[in-house]
Amino acid sequence: MVVISPITIPEDGRVYESSNVQLKIDDTQLSTGSLYITNNFLLWQGDGRNDGISIPWTRISLHAISIDPVKCVYFILDYRLLWPNVVEHRNGNSNGNSSENDDEVDEGNYEDDDEEMTQMWLIPCDAEEVDKIYNAMIQCQILNPDPNDSLSEEEEFMEALDENVEELDPEEMQNLNIDDGRYDDANED
Repeated sequence: MVVISPITIPEDGRVYESSNVQLKIDDTQLSTGSLYITNNFLLWQGDGRNDGISIPWTRISLHAISIDPVKCVYFILDYRLLWPNVVEHRNGNSNGNSSENDDEVDEGNYEDDDEEMTQMWLIPCDAEEVDKIYNAMIQCQILNPDPNDSLSEEEEFMEALDENVEELDPEEMQNLNIDDGRYDDANED
């Protein structure tokens, strides 16, 4: 569960920490703050804020290096984050008031999955820190595999492949002899 409250930084298990990291949540750009990456959580505390955010690794469904808006780390939470007085909006409306267009839905461009996720960006003041943040996130996500991922083990993956392969009738197979001289000149210099 993601927790919005004053954060406590654990002494043990810290993998990375940096100050001067901006956080962007969907369309809401927050100020700079301190980022802490631990074995179990990604923590961010905004400068001058009483509350911060603590995200367990199992809630982050994707992370990557992005160049939009600048070089940064982009990640997606697997549910819609609402942070009182910070992120309370839908359809790009961050002030909590509904607009005329909120009731109009373009059914051709609307996906329910978008309602169930939150896009986030970590934007360090020093672009050199992006790779360090990303690598720390990889390290921590490896330590915290998704318990709902049924294909997390190689054996399970291979079993799933075997179940989806149809048996081939030998009469339907073509002769796949590749020693017929077709490729003899391929190694010539």
